[in-house]
Amino acid sequence: MANELTHDFGNGLVAAHRHTNGGGWVADTATVDATAYVGPDATVQGHGCVTGYGCVTGYGRVMEHGIVTGYGRVMDNGCVSGYGIVMDHGRVMDDGCVRDNGSVRDNGCVMDNGCVMDNGIVRDNGRVMDCGSVDGCGCVRDNGCVRDNGCVRDNGVVGGDTVLG
Repeated sequence: MANELTHDFGNGLVAAHRHTNGGGWVADTATVDATAYVGPDATVQGHGCVTGYGCVTGYGRVMEHGIVTGYGRVMDNGCVSGYGIVMDHGRVMDDGCVRDNGSVRDNGCVMDNGCVMDNGIVRDNGRVMDCGSVDGCGCVRDNGCVRDNGCVRDNGVVGGDTVLG
């Protein structure tokens, strides 16, 4: 087609378009609501999904079935993939990642190379930062913080202003 656009998300050219709200690149296989914002340097790749008032800014990426919904935000170099979900004012930023069914919600925040994966949850103002990680159904909540290579896993919980790491 003469009007077909393509973009290289890193693995070769794919059919894509610029999102009308923000101008970021969206693969034609991805789903992005008109109310969502995808900034000019942000991308939604593969089967990524941004719905509601979800927001992807900076060099943020949503890919491989990652979901940003409600008022979730992915910013800077944050990445959501592998059925990871960011919702309800959750934030992923500064090279943070959410993947493999991890979730960030209710004002939870993942930043500074923190990672949430394998059904890990960050919620209720919990924070994962400075290479901290949450996996294996671990949970960080209620102002808890995992940092400095600390790890919560196997149904472990950090909360109540506790800092691990």
